[in-house]
Amino acid sequence: MFQRITITASSPPSRYTDPKTLVSRTYQGTSFAGPCMEDGHIRAWWMVDIGQDHQLMCNHYTLRQDGSRACIRFWNLQGSLDGKTWTNLRVHENEQTMCRADQFASWPITGPHALLPFRFFRVVLTGPTTDASNPHNLCICFLELYGYFH
Repeated sequence: MFQRITITASSPPSRYTDPKTLVSRTYQGTSFAGPCMEDGHIRAWWMVDIGQDHQLMCNHYTLRQDGSRACIRFWNLQGSLDGKTWTNLRVHENEQTMCRADQFASWPITGPHALLPFRFFRVVLTGPTTDASNPHNLCICFLELYGYFH
């Protein structure tokens, strides 16, 4: 049976918040998840559900910056079994790698969390971007997860 991957964002779907963009290799000039309040903090996130019959032990991931100047500096890649309780797989604090539009970058997941299987994954913005006018929009147009799928 064919299983669908479900992608959601912290903000409602719109022409600039299109879940299909996150898994397409087509460059998107404007693609963002807008902010919401979560546990008393402003957060923006993209979430991937790989389906109830599957799990992934993620050991690497890739992001692509959209065409904006809102480069991410503070974010976490998280995993979850239920979509509610999250485990930080990689924490980025003042990360300088993403610095231009259309840029790809990849990071390894190391330590004991790389050995844990999860159904849900999300990239969550934990601090402001480089765009002072929209510091809470998570502006990425691609996410790819690597690891052991079962």
